[in-house]
Amino acid sequence: DLVTMVKDFASVANGVSLANQMEFAINKLNAMAKELGFHYIGVAQLNRTVESDKIIDIEDIDKLRPTRSAIKNSGALLERTRYCISLFRKKFYADTYLPDNPETQEMDDIIEVGLMKQNNGVTARKYARFDGDTFSITPVIEQQSDNTGAA
Repeated sequence: DLVTMVKDFASVANGVSLANQMEFAINKLNAMAKELGFHYIGVAQLNRTVESDKIIDIEDIDKLRPTRSAIKNSGALLERTRYCISLFRKKFYADTYLPDNPETQEMDDIIEVGLMKQNNGVTARKYARFDGDTFSITPVIEQQSDNTGAA
């Protein structure tokens, strides 16, 4: 949740909303990046309420897929963000919540990379096989289906 800490270097008056504090701070960060010629990547966590859903079967895990509204302080962050990328591993949640389920043992460890926002273009999802032993991913050639119709 590092990107939400940028408000700490913003000097603003009391009574300013969190969204405005973050906007001022990110504007400063953008100005520094432009002046000094660098790009930056911010990391934000999801709201904890996402993980409060009951997971009873494999299909319930899809409730945990990141959405724009599930990003902590999403309104303040997404207003200034040029790209928003999410990662989702269904197998991770299956192992965590349903370790004794036979479907969990047979599940491929696929990582879903979602482009949730970009300033100029469409959003989409791409898929890769995750290897935890080597911490590597291999793109999946075949099309994966999802609820949005994107691939």
